Amino acid sequence: MEFLDNNGLKTLWNKIKNYIDNSPAPAIADNLQALIDNVLDPAREEFGSTVWVNSGYRSKQLNRLVGGVDDSQRTTGQAADITSKTKKGN
Repeated sequence: MEFLDNNGLKTLWNKIKNYIDNSPAPAIADNLQALIDNVLDPAREEFGSTVWVNSGYRSKQLNRLVGGVDDSQRTTGQAADITSKTKKGN
């Protein structure tokens, strides 16, 4: 059995993701805008620094591929994993 190092995994992932449409539908785009307006921008203002999104919207196909749960709020544009890279924000 062959194991992939980090570079091999990144290469494989880049090939796979090129075949998945991860574009949000209009209703999901509205949810993403609400997430920005009501959560991410206020967090940025509170932390006083950039808010980095580590993981955000995923299509159902992509979510299944990465092992996400079926009812993940990422598939509806209502969730994001973030960091501010500051002590206050983390």
